[in-house]
Amino acid sequence: MMWQRRSLLVATVVMLGVLPGCGGDGHRVSGTVRVKGGDVLRQGTVQFVSASHTASGAIGQDGKYRLSGRGQDDGAPAGTYKVIFLSTETGGDYDNPDEPVRQVIDSRYANPATTPIEVQVPGGNYNFELEPPGGSAPPAEG
Repeated sequence: MMWQRRSLLVATVVMLGVLPGCGGDGHRVSGTVRVKGGDVLRQGTVQFVSASHTASGAIGQDGKYRLSGRGQDDGAPAGTYKVIFLSTETGGDYDNPDEPVRQVIDSRYANPATTPIEVQVPGGNYNFELEPPGGSAPPAEG
């Protein structure tokens, strides 16, 4: 009976070590997000999404982001990711409630099924230049 418990414990530890995002397999991912024909994107979230893992990072006022998956700045495991951008609008907020809400980038970037951006990780510096609403040019550089 004792050997069965020990085997179950060993199997559990082995399985936890191979789950996406576990076992220290994250690669640092960071970069800058710009709007084509404009300045850096000053707010929002970048998400790298794969079939088995999602890593995200807040976009700062300087347009820079750094991904985290399960911990602080732990990056993302190696693989192919669709890249999406969320909460990228201005106006209508607490500080300026009378300012109309305005989209800053094209809405196709908010969904893994419609974003044209796909990247390969391991780590590095991934910079993006996104089209404004209604744009159509290729958006990524990396």
